[in-house]
Amino acid sequence: MPVHWFVVHYELESWLAQLPETIEAAFGLPLRVPNATESRRAKAFLKRHLPKYQAMRDNLRLARSLDVNLLAERNPNFREFREILTSL
Repeated sequence: MPVHWFVVHYELESWLAQLPETIEAAFGLPLRVPNATESRRAKAFLKRHLPKYQAMRDNLRLARSLDVNLLAERNPNFREFREILTSL
């Protein structure tokens, strides 16, 4: 099996921040994510604006509810990651 190297740009939460509608639905709060594509502090942003946010618990819940096709459209880094996974 070939080995694929892949680097997640910034934080995994920066992928989640690409779909604020998913975060809004999960937490029931409107959320404006500034420049989410380049967000280097997405985790800190979520913790600051969503008082009940806990990465270990909530990232799995958010990941299960997000639209991976839409996320791939919005985030080139995630799109590349998905292409690697689907090629295996």
